[in-house]
Amino acid sequence: MLPRTVIKIILAVAGGIAAVVMNWLVLQETSPLYHYFLWHGAIPNIWGMLNILPVLVSALIAGNPHSESEVIYGFGVFIQWSLIVYVICSFIFRSSKSSR
Repeated sequence: MLPRTVIKIILAVAGGIAAVVMNWLVLQETSPLYHYFLWHGAIPNIWGMLNILPVLVSALIAGNPHSESEVIYGFGVFIQWSLIVYVICSFIFRSSKSSR
């Protein structure tokens, strides 16, 4: 069996990749769901609010607040959601360890 830390890291990377894919599906013009989300704006708006930190960081790093770098934004989304998944996994594994 893998150590808990390795499992948490694997799940965190998977969560980060899933967030980048979700970001592409919801916000990008090349997404197959782009035309659906043009008329149903609640999900893109919520996703945008959840990812405001990567937007701000990419605008600060790029130096232009009106046109942030998509690559920096993608890395920011990946890092943000990887950290969130890692913290959630830490709480789950800690609670399952204490219940034994």
